[in-house]
Amino acid sequence: MQDERLNNLPELDLLPAAERSNYQQHALVRLWNLAMHHPLTRRRFPPYHPEELTHENIFARWSEIPPARSADHLQCIIKEGKYQSFYEKETNAPIVTSTGGSTSKPKLLVSTYEEVLHDARFQGRSYRLAGITAHDTVATFGGSGTYATDYCIYHALAQIGCTIVPINDFRRAEENCEILETLRVNVLLTLPSKLYPLLSYLENQHKTLKNIRLIVTGGEPVSIQLKRRLINRLGTNLMFGSTFRTSDHGAIGYQCSHCEEGEYHLHEALQYVELASSDAGSANELVVSNLHCSYMPIVRLRSGDRAKWSDDQGNCLCGRTSRKIRLLGRTADMIKIGGEKVSGRLFSELPERVGIHENLVQMVVRTGSDGRDLVEIALDDSLRDRYENDLRSSLMANPTFARMVREDRIIGPIFVAARENMEKTPGYGKLKVLRDMRR
Repeated sequence: MQDERLNNLPELDLLPAAERSNYQQHALVRLWNLAMHHPLTRRRFPPYHPEELTHENIFARWSEIPPARSADHLQCIIKEGKYQSFYEKETNAPIVTSTGGSTSKPKLLVSTYEEVLHDARFQGRSYRLAGITAHDTVATFGGSGTYATDYCIYHALAQIGCTIVPINDFRRAEENCEILETLRVNVLLTLPSKLYPLLSYLENQHKTLKNIRLIVTGGEPVSIQLKRRLINRLGTNLMFGSTFRTSDHGAIGYQCSHCEEGEYHLHEALQYVELASSDAGSANELVVSNLHCSYMPIVRLRSGDRAKWSDDQGNCLCGRTSRKIRLLGRTADMIKIGGEKVSGRLFSELPERVGIHENLVQMVVRTGSDGRDLVEIALDDSLRDRYENDLRSSLMANPTFARMVREDRIIGPIFVAARENMEKTPGYGKLKVLRDMRR
């Protein structure tokens, strides 16, 4: 019965724009009424008299609720004293899952069985549009624990009817290569950073995987350098697809054949999406509210993604009326160092500029013993002999960075030994060329 109800939900991305807007307004009212009384979210709502809460002014006052970071919102689970008693009173126990997220720290996510399937339904649509079919054999590069995102991946792929090959430890490159060859896997579904061990193994062994036709990614962009390396090893006919979801928010967007790189249709039957002023101040940040999380309402959570509208009228050539956004990067792309804000790309794109593989070098910003910002570059000794001068020169070629070094506001760059197994990205998190250890 639950599956049938989910399949009969309105196809919001095919509705006329006026009908879609009406649907969103009523969905937002339902979310308001749930979140305003929920122990995990009600403290974020300004006090209102009941007679003031009409459909019209709820829609207008939604922006008065201050956006929050996911980490702050999820901490309410632990800090809210009434949380335990709230769930003990429920007769139908929710599903409680955890996720490592980009912080590599476990977080609780609470939802019902029906809500997990609901989210997976939209994710399945993303995979279909990305090019996965029932005839494919799909290897999923997952985590080493129990994660909400893994559940949705498997539910979503099961809807398509493809063969699923779960690979939990992406670091075991030689074994994974054998699995992919033996089972004739032709699609990889993964975070881009999880491809580095396999790719390095293929390069070192001068091997290729001729069957791979499509790589579907999400969670982080595929860098120019990584895409070039993959095409060189897997063939010029290799295709790339992308989906947009987070473990905190669920399925957010998908790409049609008319979407350019970085563009996504929004899952507007699942998410209420806004663009709000970014903490970095340089662009708008995507703010997401999940319309179907009953046990743990997602209310105006900052995504950490900078974005702009690329088609906010729903006029895509594919015929879908859902709005489209273009992702511009992460809000963390701006970093304050030496007392000034600079683009994090100064550091994150450094490997590409000097011709070193980005997964073999890591830059760390920390606070020195005298309180000044300290910049470290960690890489293997053999690479240091070859690239140290180029890395240093490239950084010092930036006028702002060079000036702050001359004024003794920054120490560095200081070259240090590579951390053990740098190529094994930590936990379930993403590859980060730049790590800010001052937080």
